[in-house]
Amino acid sequence: MDGRQNTAGGLKLRPRDMAKIGQIMLEKGIWNDQQILDEEWIEESTTEHISTKGYKWSGYGYLWWSRFYNVNGKKYKAIAALGLGGQRIIIIKHLNLVVVTTAYNFDRFSPVDDMMRKFIIPAFQ
Repeated sequence: MDGRQNTAGGLKLRPRDMAKIGQIMLEKGIWNDQQILDEEWIEESTTEHISTKGYKWSGYGYLWWSRFYNVNGKKYKAIAALGLGGQRIIIIKHLNLVVVTTAYNFDRFSPVDDMMRKFIIPAFQ
């Protein structure tokens, strides 16, 4: 009501803006050769502070989730911003990869994790 956006939900971002956020996180706060976010904050915010065992995203930092994808006998650590209905920014540093998904997928199984394992990660191995 006061004109500020609720960053825990309700952001209205275009996929290209989501990708920019992912790229800034991947590059440790650098955008267009300028340090716009503190590298230590990037590390702190994506570090697991809460374990969420029993959930496919196994850890939680400061609004960033973490997990591992096992693909072709290799383990890839991913961090992600997960939004309601299927909005995601998934980052796999080891592959220099940012994946953005948008969806209207409420109360249904999301195919994104299967797509990551079967198609996207293998394309970058």
